[in-house]
Amino acid sequence: MPYKPGSGGKSWLGYKPSRIVSVTSPESKFDDQEVNLAFEILTEESDFPRTYFISGKFDREADGNIKSCSLLNKLNNIFETIGYKGGVNIKGDWVDENDVPVENIIAEINRLLPSSGWPHYTYSYQAEPKKPGDKPPTRLATRVFPNNEKGRAALENFVKFMKSNGWLKEFKPSDSPKSAVPQSNLGLGDKPPF
Repeated sequence: MPYKPGSGGKSWLGYKPSRIVSVTSPESKFDDQEVNLAFEILTEESDFPRTYFISGKFDREADGNIKSCSLLNKLNNIFETIGYKGGVNIKGDWVDENDVPVENIIAEINRLLPSSGWPHYTYSYQAEPKKPGDKPPTRLATRVFPNNEKGRAALENFVKFMKSNGWLKEFKPSDSPKSAVPQSNLGLGDKPPF
C-alpha cells in the first residue's frame, strides 16, 4: 500500500500497553538531588522508547526523616508496578524488603524488568510547548501501572485528576497560532507557488 502522510498510521499517544526496558541514573545538573532515575519505556505502537524521570529531593520532617511527598509517591508507584518489594527507608536510604541496605538500586530494578510483552500501562501526550510556535514535546504521565483492568482504571483516574487540577496540560493544535504567510510576501505576485 502506498504511503500517504496523514492517512492514519499508528499513534503513540494516549493510553498504551508498555514495557519498562531499562533504568539508568543519568548525571544530574543538580548536586542536591537525592534521587535521579531515568526509566526507558517502550509503548506497544512505537519503535522509540520514551524516558520517564523520577528525580528530586525528599520532603523531610524537622528530625531529618522523610515524609510523604510526590517523589516518594512516584517511587512507590513504580516499584509496586514492577514488583520490587524494596524502596527507601525513613532516612531516605535504599533498602530491600528486609530493610537491608541496597548498594546498587539500578541493578536491583533492572534485574526485575521483563524482556518482552506489555506488562505496564502508560499515558503518552504532547505537552504544551514552552514558547508559542515551538514543537510540542511528547511526555509520559507521571505514573506507570500494571497492564490489567485495575491498573488501567487507576491510570485513567490519575490522568483525569491531573488534567482537572491543571497539572497535565496537553497541546491542542487549535490553540496554536497559525503561521500564515500573506500572499503578497510570497514573491510570486497573486499566484500561489503550486
